[in-house]
Amino acid sequence: MKIFNITLDENKSILKELVKIYGIGRKRAKKILDMLSIDYLMPINDLTNEKKAQLKEFLISKEKTLGNALKRSISNNFKKEIVLKTYRGFRYKHKLPVRGQRTRTNAKTTRKCGILFDF
Repeated sequence: MKIFNITLDENKSILKELVKIYGIGRKRAKKILDMLSIDYLMPINDLTNEKKAQLKEFLISKEKTLGNALKRSISNNFKKEIVLKTYRGFRYKHKLPVRGQRTRTNAKTTRKCGILFDF
């Protein structure tokens, strides 16, 4: 079964496989499965074709930002901050902590691993 360009393993439980989709955690996966009245531990290959279609349609129609669309929107938010030249955008661009953390002693890893956008 393939949803949002992610191939879900047919032999594993539906709960574990839904968590692989970017933007769906355990809590959200349980909520979705409760809405569709699907057992959490049921393997995907035990689902009927109707249930599979219902799950795909629900994820595509109701859950608007998942997978690559969610990644794109997050990336666009970072880029928008940088283009608008906000304080946060400056911090993102220069690989500094954004949320008010101390930089005098503890920001060494942030400077090494930070997000860098070239504009």
